[in-house]
Amino acid sequence: MAKTRGTSSTGRSAASTAAMNPMTRGLQNLASTSKGGSIEDIKGIFKKGADLLNNPSLARLGLNKLVPGGFGKAGAELPDIFFGSSGGSGLGADNDWRVRVTAPGGSPFDFGNGPLSALSEDKGVIFPYTPNISVSHSAMYGNLAPTHSNYPSYFYQSSQVQAISISADFTAQTADQAAYVLGMIWFFRSASKMFYGGPKAGNPPPVVYLDGYGDYYLPHVPCVVTSFTHTMPSNIDYIECTLQQGTTTTTQAIGDLLPQQLQTAGLSSSSVVGLAGAATTQTGAVVQTPTQNTTVTTTGKRARIPTKSGIQVTLQPVYSRRNIADKFTWEDFSSGGLLKGNGGFL
Repeated sequence: MAKTRGTSSTGRSAASTAAMNPMTRGLQNLASTSKGGSIEDIKGIFKKGADLLNNPSLARLGLNKLVPGGFGKAGAELPDIFFGSSGGSGLGADNDWRVRVTAPGGSPFDFGNGPLSALSEDKGVIFPYTPNISVSHSAMYGNLAPTHSNYPSYFYQSSQVQAISISADFTAQTADQAAYVLGMIWFFRSASKMFYGGPKAGNPPPVVYLDGYGDYYLPHVPCVVTSFTHTMPSNIDYIECTLQQGTTTTTQAIGDLLPQQLQTAGLSSSSVVGLAGAATTQTGAVVQTPTQNTTVTTTGKRARIPTKSGIQVTLQPVYSRRNIADKFTWEDFSSGGLLKGNGGFL
């Protein structure tokens, strides 16, 4: 009779099995580090270990030096993204793959004043989060259907790059980031307006350039903004930013001339000043009240921006007739030779 294979009678003990459990080893390590401490210290260490094992979310917060709610611990740096200019990341515009919409050199945008001043380093908008982008290419063909034919004959008409649709999120956790979001809104608002009044009256909206994801996907594409939508959520906190600080100016008010009868009445100087407004309506003024200082205070210009909001931008690639006639060949395009600096063709 064949001998059956069974389990060994000498198995692991319960203690050795528990010792192999990584959770148990973790608690033992915590306990070993507490030698020399008080009983309360040891209990605190075991409680902390149990919290980390039972609450993975708390463990992740602890590893990132955060407390529940996402707030940074005292002395710890708050997490942040590279918002706006690429200077903080050590990358130049040529090596930065983030999506951006910028104005060309010599553009009419004034990045030194108003809301656009927040975009002065970028000369446009850098998307802080990866946006959703849709790019469509189409080739259109006409057809002829000869009589008594099962299949029509097709002939080529034209090709085009259709409008590029971009959906993206923007957040603002500080006043500077709120100013950047406001600058972004005004940039796209301005890019969708024609020139009206002034020496450039009648000109169409300015051209902008679209870059992103390296040299081959969005290679400095000349575009016009055909639509822009910004959503202001109702269930999001708003943060305030100041675009222009308030000012305090002290001016001197010229005293009024008083009539002769008030001069001879023996009024005190304070009474003369108080009655100056009424007295100036009378005739025979011969005395002037003392000069007084007047303080004028302005509150500045402020805006409130949602801490998280979304935008939708539609950009239509446009190419001048000269670029198409002088630079475009199918061979150069297919080999990737018509990129940034040489047309930006898609």
